[in-house]
Amino acid sequence: MELKTHHALEVFPGKKIRVTKKKLKKYQVDRLEKAKIAAGRDFTVLVVLDDEEAEIAVLKEFSFEKKAKILAGKSGKMFKGADFREQFFEKIQKKLEEISPKKAIFAGPGFTKNELQKYLQEKKFKYRAFFESINSVGITGLNELIKSGVIEKIVAETQLVKETKLVEKILQELGKPRSLAAIDLKEIKNSIEMGAVEHLLLTDEFLLSNRKEAEEMLEKTEELKGEIHIVSAKTDAGKKIRGFGGAAAVLRFSAV
Repeated sequence: MELKTHHALEVFPGKKIRVTKKKLKKYQVDRLEKAKIAAGRDFTVLVVLDDEEAEIAVLKEFSFEKKAKILAGKSGKMFKGADFREQFFEKIQKKLEEISPKKAIFAGPGFTKNELQKYLQEKKFKYRAFFESINSVGITGLNELIKSGVIEKIVAETQLVKETKLVEKILQELGKPRSLAAIDLKEIKNSIEMGAVEHLLLTDEFLLSNRKEAEEMLEKTEELKGEIHIVSAKTDAGKKIRGFGGAAAVLRFSAV
């Protein structure tokens, strides 16, 4: 297909599609894999709970895999008096430690999730945690959470925060005698060739308008173990990169 031409395809949730291309370069395959991870499936755990039970599941590509159901036991013999809640939270925390997720999304009606948030903060949990409100618990709650759009929102916000921090670092480095940032296209290319680029940021506009040049930069950066970020020119971070000319880089060492 020629640049800026397209086909229309009908795709539905849960429907598998296969795209065939005669030749795919390694960095193109890697970018597809990264896109799959960016869809929120990078080992994220879902915890739906109220003051009676917690349902724990690992997020899959189009659904979830149940891992545990933990009962609060408010009226049982296992938990006595006011201690039942802390013991309930402790069981949840131990299960999450077993799973060892990168991210955890806690959701449910009422204030139990907020109390769990305070408990986990005191225990200094190591994964990224997000807390959301939904109306149900159990399997119904897990399905509600997946269909709510919350996961996509969290992923987008997480990526946006990362891109914003990288742009802030670039701005802080500019003007320093041995700057660890590059915004001039010639300097960026030279830094890529030297293996100095740790993070390469290109706007989507730059990628579309300079396809051959951009793909050469992407391929070399990934070959030399740099990380690539294609940033929307519509975000604040993207607008700043567009102001640089559409490309910027955070460096491992100064290439000047």
